Amino acid sequence: DGRGTYALAVFFSLFGVSLAHPDSITLLWDANPTSVNGYAVYVGSTRVDVGNTTSYTMTTAVPGQRYCFAVSAYNSSGEGAKSPQVCGYSNEFPTLTNPGNQSSRVGQAVSLQLVGTDPDGSPITYTATGIPPGLFIGSATGFISGTPTTAGTYTVTGRVFDGVLQSQTVTFTWSVGTTTTSSDTTRPTVSIATP
Repeated sequence: DGRGTYALAVFFSLFGVSLAHPDSITLLWDANPTSVNGYAVYVGSTRVDVGNTTSYTMTTAVPGQRYCFAVSAYNSSGEGAKSPQVCGYSNEFPTLTNPGNQSSRVGQAVSLQLVGTDPDGSPITYTATGIPPGLFIGSATGFISGTPTTAGTYTVTGRVFDGVLQSQTVTFTWSVGTTTTSSDTTRPTVSIATP
């Protein structure tokens, strides 16, 4: 039968996963060089007959969930072997880098740039709770700035959001000390006692 020829051709045909939008995954593969009746796409163990086309769009993908795909060709003699699996996401989770613990003083201006990324290149927004009084975060930039007004130790929790998925939380400590002032205006003196 002709299934071996079809299986071999599909086995060496590379196909890729491309991102269509947050809830879709589009699968593309090379056409079989010999005549086929159609193709079957396997999403995990689920078989989907896509007919005689070289693309398939899964529109029910759950953002952040990993899916694995394989494709096979078939004709009137039967279905050939599946191609190697290719795995992908409709939307991957964004990430936020922990900036580490921070320290500053009351009344002294400070700034800190949070760094977030999205593997899909989607725009991200930043949030931070627990920042010291007097400091503010730019939701579009992740830039924290201002002048602390109250001494204390604060637990800051930050996240980024790509419009669909949120990153894991990042937690760090921000210590704000008091500004030391003194009313002593007399300069110290030094003298040689011996010899």
